[in-house]
Amino acid sequence: MRKNTFGLLAGHKEALKAEAKKKALSTGSNFTVVKLPWKKSFRAIPLPLLKKIQGFNGKPILVACTKAVRCSDILSGLYSHIGIAWDEANGSPAFHNRVFPSANTGRFSDLNANGKEVVRHDLPMITKTYSWQTPNFGDSYYGYHDVSRDREVYQRDFIPPRGLELTVELLHTETISGETAHVFKFTVDEVIESKDNRSLSEDILYAINLLQENVGKADVFPSDATRNDFMRTVVVNWEILPPGERDKVIGRILSKYRKVSPEERGRIEDRYDFLLKFKPEAYISGTSGFQRYFGAKLREHLVVFENLRYGNAIYVMYENWATLSQKSRLELLKDGQGDFDRIVHGDNWKSKLRSLLTEKLKS
Repeated sequence: MRKNTFGLLAGHKEALKAEAKKKALSTGSNFTVVKLPWKKSFRAIPLPLLKKIQGFNGKPILVACTKAVRCSDILSGLYSHIGIAWDEANGSPAFHNRVFPSANTGRFSDLNANGKEVVRHDLPMITKTYSWQTPNFGDSYYGYHDVSRDREVYQRDFIPPRGLELTVELLHTETISGETAHVFKFTVDEVIESKDNRSLSEDILYAINLLQENVGKADVFPSDATRNDFMRTVVVNWEILPPGERDKVIGRILSKYRKVSPEERGRIEDRYDFLLKFKPEAYISGTSGFQRYFGAKLREHLVVFENLRYGNAIYVMYENWATLSQKSRLELLKDGQGDFDRIVHGDNWKSKLRSLLTEKLKS
């Protein structure tokens, strides 16, 4: 049996409860789920959507929908969980173009924000040693001593959060049954590739349920039918940040993100410091559709776009970096002959990037 040891600070049962409570607080899983007046999820992709997808002929898929939202529903706060409110001064809806679904909206929003643990009943159990302190002779006056107990537990896998956002666009205003309604377009900000995608059905169902849970409606579209309409909102506005003042630059980068943990901040600082070794002329921070990235401009035609989410990739771009940076990840992946190099994050990503940049800086 393998052994795994970690310590707790209270009595055995109390400590286990405390740890579970702490974990729930950190993930948001103990939040009260928002009650919304619509069906929240599907067990399988709805048949009408399956039929639509079959007609896409392998084209990339967008999970999106349009919905007429009544003024009375906005005023009642029905859509406040996705940031739609009423602006009394202007007499119109107020909303954000991009929204990260709140974890307490429902099951799929929680998975999207926090991921989940899966208990592996199919694997051998392991031994964990639980340790805590207890008063000597039952009285803290005499000090404390350590107590340990072994317990057989199932192994667990962690499924990381996908971190998908919703884009929100107001299309037009109309009158429905004598009441003003505002027609919004809601889009899951991930384009799903159909070809050679083993998890295609899972990816589509996940995105459909995320959208359904948050807005009460979901649909699918082929990329060529509506792609231009959707991509108009995915535009990068870059902010040039001078080098030198490390904390200020990192602070500006972090300001683009929600709830940055100490671990995430440490990872960002590590990557920033790594790029600093190449003496960048400036740092470039994305403020819109490309906001998950920041760039280090080493030369006029040599820019490194560093992804802040581990598991993605670094893009090294050259003469056409200003144009390429406006493209989505899907477009870059499809453009195998583009004027850029892509380095996927892995154990040796720094070595690969160091070699590539050293070569380019010499030329």
